[in-house]
Amino acid sequence: MTTRQEVFAAFRVHESSIGLAMSRQTIHSVAALAIALALITSALVLASSSPMHASPPAFAVPQEPAAQTPPTTTGECAPLELDAASSRPTQSDNTAARTIPPRQNFSGLQNFAQINPTLYRGGRPTEEGLACLAKMGVTIVISLEGKYKDLRKPVERLGMQYVSMFWECSFPKDEIFAKFLQLLRDNPGKKVFVYCHYGDDRTSMMIAAYRMAEQGWSAHEAKDEMKAFGFDSFHRRICTGLSDYEEHFPQHWREHEAFEKLRSTTPPQP
Repeated sequence: MTTRQEVFAAFRVHESSIGLAMSRQTIHSVAALAIALALITSALVLASSSPMHASPPAFAVPQEPAAQTPPTTTGECAPLELDAASSRPTQSDNTAARTIPPRQNFSGLQNFAQINPTLYRGGRPTEEGLACLAKMGVTIVISLEGKYKDLRKPVERLGMQYVSMFWECSFPKDEIFAKFLQLLRDNPGKKVFVYCHYGDDRTSMMIAAYRMAEQGWSAHEAKDEMKAFGFDSFHRRICTGLSDYEEHFPQHWREHEAFEKLRSTTPPQP
């Protein structure tokens, strides 16, 4: 009879044989899997290195050229010639459309624009800007700033007349606007430049007065031009009363004594 020890010994031999067989089967499977992965990787590499050819479209679609933003350039010191009719006083109704002039870019002149063939507006000019104005043919420079920012000497050195019409933006007075409008009427054909520090609040109100008194613009239309040149909610807070004065200027023009002489005479044609 077979002893217990012999049975155990035989079982261990059989177990070792099974384990060896399983190990060989696992090795073969792993090897096969590695070969398959290698083949797939090679195929992917070859595919990525080959150029891709898309199917041609059925028809060619013309492509619009991209819009090009024109470069910002500084213009030469020559005025933009406007149609004289656009600056002539009009008796048309207040609903008629009005043209707000574009800003022009000149060295030393900020927030600059031409209102009519003889009237210009802007912010405080540098000496280079004053020289530019002289080249444009400006003969009168109106400052709305105080004496501490006086430009009289550089203006007069260039042969232009300097006129100070300083006023606080919070306290517009009929008399200052009457003086401005009278100066324009007294100097037909002469080119005039009016400015304040930035050319947005006091200058805008001077131009608005001209628009309403001499060109028949409504207060709303004149206010739109003020906004276009920088008069916004910030200015309405620091220049208290200016917006209200602008809105009621047509009534001031019709009724107040400061404008009586101007109302009784016909403005010159530009």
